[in-house]
Amino acid sequence: MSRAEDLDPEMLALLTCAFDEGVKVKGAVEVGKRAVEYFRGDEFVHFLYSKRDMLKTKFPNLLQNRTLEDLKDIEEFADTFIQKGFIYKAQYKPIKGINEIDENGMYRMDLDPEMLALLTCAFDEGVKVKGAVEVGKRAVEYFRGDEFVHFLYSKRDMLKTKFPNLLQNRTLEDLKDIEEFADTFIQKGFIYKAQYKPIKGINEIDENGMYRRPKWPKRLIMCSKQNFDKTSFYILVHERNKKLQCLMLITLISIVLICCMFPIWPLKLKLALWHLSVVFVSLMSVIVFVRLFLFIFFWFFGVDYWLFPNLFDEDCNVVESFTPVHQWIYRNDSWVFVIARMFTAVLLAIGIHQLGKTHSISDIRNFATQSFIDIIEWGNKKLAASPENVSIYKSLDSKATFEIEFQDDGVVYDENEENYDCLKGCGFQTFEDLVRKCFLKCECMEKVIKSECYKKKCSRVTKEVLDEAHKEACFGKKDK
Repeated sequence: MSRAEDLDPEMLALLTCAFDEGVKVKGAVEVGKRAVEYFRGDEFVHFLYSKRDMLKTKFPNLLQNRTLEDLKDIEEFADTFIQKGFIYKAQYKPIKGINEIDENGMYRMDLDPEMLALLTCAFDEGVKVKGAVEVGKRAVEYFRGDEFVHFLYSKRDMLKTKFPNLLQNRTLEDLKDIEEFADTFIQKGFIYKAQYKPIKGINEIDENGMYRRPKWPKRLIMCSKQNFDKTSFYILVHERNKKLQCLMLITLISIVLICCMFPIWPLKLKLALWHLSVVFVSLMSVIVFVRLFLFIFFWFFGVDYWLFPNLFDEDCNVVESFTPVHQWIYRNDSWVFVIARMFTAVLLAIGIHQLGKTHSISDIRNFATQSFIDIIEWGNKKLAASPENVSIYKSLDSKATFEIEFQDDGVVYDENEENYDCLKGCGFQTFEDLVRKCFLKCECMEKVIKSECYKKKCSRVTKEVLDEAHKEACFGKKDK
C-alpha cells in the first residue's frame, strides 16, 4: 500500500468529489482481514461520464488527455486509481452451504431467509436490541454477544428442530461451536462487530486507568477485526420491521397532542387524570420509602437487601424495572464498618425512642392521610375553577380597579381593629397583596385613600395605617 504522503492530492480530491456527488460508500468485511469501505464500479463510471465537463474544469491536469466520453476511456482512467494504490478490486465471497444458488449455479447475493428468521427468533425469545450511534455515521441497533450466545445454547434443541438445514452440522453445546456458528452471521453480512467508543474527559475511568464500559453504551465504533466473541456488541446491518416503531411514534405524537389540548378536556377527564397522577406519585413514594427502610434495616445486619433492585436502572424497560422482586447480597465489611453499623443502630434507636414520646404511629398515619386528601382537594379546586376565576386578584395597573361601583356588603368592622378585608371591593383580596402591589407606589396609595372602600368600609385603625403608608410612599414627591 502507498503511504499517505505519496498519494496524489488531485486524485484524492476527485475521489472525495465522487462521494460528495452521490457515489455511495458502504461498509463490509474483507474475509479473514478487517472491516472495509467500498463502492460500486457502475456508480463510479456513471459519475465520471455524467460529470465529465465539471471534472475537466476542476481537474485539468488530471484529465488533460481524457475525454471520458466512452466506456473504454473511462475504465482506463479509473484503472489509474488502482495502479496508484487508492483502491483495489474485490468480489463477493459467499459462504458455501449457507447461501442459496440460482438456476445458473451462481450464488445469490440476497439475504438467507433462514438466518434472518433465526435472528428474528432470537429477538423474540429475549435477546435485547438497543439503539445507539455509530460514531461518525448513523443511528444503529445492536445486541450483546453474551445474550446471543446464551440464546443459542439454551434454545439449541428448539433451533435444531426449527432450522434443521442451518444447523445440520452444529451441536451448539460448547462455546467454540457457538461462536463459529455466530461468526457466519458476520461473514454473511447480517451483523458486524463493534466496540464502545467513550468520550475523552467525560466518561469515568476506573482504578486501572481503563474506561468503564456501560452495559448498554450509546456510542459504538466498528472493530477492525471482525470475528465473533461473546464479550462484544454487534450492530444489525439490515433494519428490522419498523411497523411497531412507527406505531409507537404515532402513539407518542398523539399523546403529546392530547396533552397539549388539556385545557379543553371535559372536567371529569381532568379530575380522573389528576387523581391517577396523585395515586401514582404516592405509590412510587411509598415504594421508594419502603426500599430505603428495608435497605437500612438489613444493612445493620451486614446484608445489602434491595426491593426491586432495577427500579431506577435506565437500561431496563418498565417490566424489567420490577424484576427481580428483591436482591440479597451479604457484605464483606471490615471490623471498622461493623462497629460503625452498631454505633449507627444505637443512635437511630435512641432517636426513634425519643420521637415516640411525642408522636405515635396513628399521628403519622393521620398526617399522611390528611396530606393526601388536601392535595386531592387542592387539585380539584384548581381544575374546577372557571377560566375567568383563575386569577382572583384584579390588576392594579387598570383604572377600572378603583372606578368600579362600590357595593356595600353590610359588614361592619370594629373601629379599633386593624382589618384590611374592607379593601376587597377595590381588588385587594389580602393584606399581602396590598403590600406587594401598592405600599411603595404613591399614585396607587392615593387611589386607595380616595376610594369608596377606604372612606365607607375601613376602620379608624386601618385608615391610620393606610395614611401612614401613603405619606411614606409619597414622601418628597409632592414638593417637587
